[in-house]
Amino acid sequence: MADPALPVIPFIHDSSDRFVSPPHRHGRAQLVWASAGIVTVRTGQGEWVIPPNRAVWIPAETEHVTGSRAAVAFRTLYLRADAVPDAAPDRCAAVAVSPLLRELILRATALPRADLSGRFATQLFALLREELRFLPDPPLHLPLPQDARLAGFCAGLLADPATAPDLITAAARLGMSRRSFIRLFQRDLGMSYGHWRQQARLLASLPMLAEGRPMLGIALDLGYQSPSAFSAVFRRVFGVVPTRYFRPE
Repeated sequence: MADPALPVIPFIHDSSDRFVSPPHRHGRAQLVWASAGIVTVRTGQGEWVIPPNRAVWIPAETEHVTGSRAAVAFRTLYLRADAVPDAAPDRCAAVAVSPLLRELILRATALPRADLSGRFATQLFALLREELRFLPDPPLHLPLPQDARLAGFCAGLLADPATAPDLITAAARLGMSRRSFIRLFQRDLGMSYGHWRQQARLLASLPMLAEGRPMLGIALDLGYQSPSAFSAVFRRVFGVVPTRYFRPE
């Protein structure tokens, strides 16, 4: 990293293949944004799947794993405590990436190291700080269970979302009654099993869409009966049809 006295330290990471970092943490808060591709951030709080129109905020000292299933170019800003916006949450959160914020991040990460303490960089970082807009978790966040029974079950569904069973079958697999399963799932993850299953499928679709895979293959791989069924759910959650999601705003 650059001089630790700097209020903001930019960092560039480009990968031509999939990667997964080991679990790690930083002494500074971190803003992670993929300028191309999809970056995934997982913490004990859950998993975020971040497309180019969003970034993820990681508070200081939060253990996390960063990765991507395909080529990705991502930019990171490490913020000293006094550079963290007052509105910043004390937990991970999605951040809206406006056209202005996008250009600010690109400009910040392109600065020569020798210029990071100059007047221009100071003004740039101040404007960037003011442009951060923190969003509610959905729809880019997937909570992960703490209960050991649910953890193994959900890990299997994340590995192959198409195999996610209905509610009664899911409860039976864990040797539980339907009512007990509903209560456990809601208490541990803060949402219903049906909502979580839908969220898992939709987030799994984002890297596939970014890779340009055909809609039919994506829909079937995720357990939908048809591309139109997948598209209808996607549009209800994200506000646009899948084919328009990665188009520039």
